[in-house]
Amino acid sequence: RGLGDVYKRQNVDSLLWFTEKVLPLINKQLGSDFRVLVVGDNIAPSLKRIQADGIKFMGRQPDITPLYDHCRVFIAPTRFAAGIPHKIHEAAAFGIPVVATELLAGQLSWTDCDELLVGDSAEAFADQCVRLYQDETLWDHVRGKALDALARDCSPEQFTAVVQSLTQAASTPVSYTHLRAHETGRN
Repeated sequence: RGLGDVYKRQNVDSLLWFTEKVLPLINKQLGSDFRVLVVGDNIAPSLKRIQADGIKFMGRQPDITPLYDHCRVFIAPTRFAAGIPHKIHEAAAFGIPVVATELLAGQLSWTDCDELLVGDSAEAFADQCVRLYQDETLWDHVRGKALDALARDCSPEQFTAVVQSLTQAASTPVSYTHLRAHETGRN
């Protein structure tokens, strides 16, 4: 299976922004000491303009587990989207610390410099990538905090508790008399 559908508008925007604005800044700091693996369908015509060295388009993969074994940092440069960014959950579950935008950090309720690093401008995103790539103490800290967050937010027990809470709320009868009294100011 692929990690991301790179033909979706938000993913194309993310990849173009990263390769055109962020990657040159990282190259200035790290040289050719790294490479970027892009996993997922990459059929969008606009991606053909990416000519950056150090980027390898992997395409859709049936199993991306072996790729995580060769990664030090997971990047999530998404600038617009909705929903839960499960790609970040997956990378964190494999022990790979993440650099993401504030948008994605907010969707997860994760904190900059704890569960992940955050950068919204090209300069900030590049600096966070370089910090996480080079600083082993920071890498260990972010990795550990992200694993803790996964245990807290994504455990089977947490899922069961949320489902039970929603089911209980849905099955609790609403007192319309109470609602009418409240609306008129009478109790």
